[in-house]
Amino acid sequence: MSMDINVFLNELDDLIVPIWLQKMQELGMSCQIHPEFSFSKHSGFLPFKINIQDHSHPELIGKDYYAGFEFYYDDFDVNKHIKQPKQSWLDKLLKKPVPVAYFANAEIDQHLKKCTKSTLFNFGSSDTFDLRMALLASATITEVTKGICWQAFSDTWPSSDTIVSQALKEVCEYENSLTPEEFRVHEFKGWS
Repeated sequence: MSMDINVFLNELDDLIVPIWLQKMQELGMSCQIHPEFSFSKHSGFLPFKINIQDHSHPELIGKDYYAGFEFYYDDFDVNKHIKQPKQSWLDKLLKKPVPVAYFANAEIDQHLKKCTKSTLFNFGSSDTFDLRMALLASATITEVTKGICWQAFSDTWPSSDTIVSQALKEVCEYENSLTPEEFRVHEFKGWS
């Protein structure tokens, strides 16, 4: 089973990558992105080298791991994603107004109209750190870019004021709920 998180924003420049990584490192882990990563060229699995230093299960702390998620960066126009409802012949005959359609709701759609790009963070449960990397990476990119995040798997639009702290809380709760026998991790052995 895989889950999606979208972040709607404007053009991303690779100059933001060090700021993005710094924000993730402030969340209790050292974090390196694949050295060949570029927003404009990347599509597919995005690997990271991480070393958890805090906010996790004690047995997971202090080792280098290889983790990541599927990452896609595309053009976005909210109007292309809104499907106008069709009126029945009876509604037309009675001259009822056409209901207004939204991508999310009136307030969020107003913000989305300003966004020209969309990122997709797709993750599964095959690795213990899939959730960590997708939630924290999407939350921090939302904060850094002043974007809008949609966690499609739960159909929620987290507040940009609390998205990072909420993501870290969810990651901690998940990782601390596991027993060592439930860990599915990959040691970092170099970039492949």
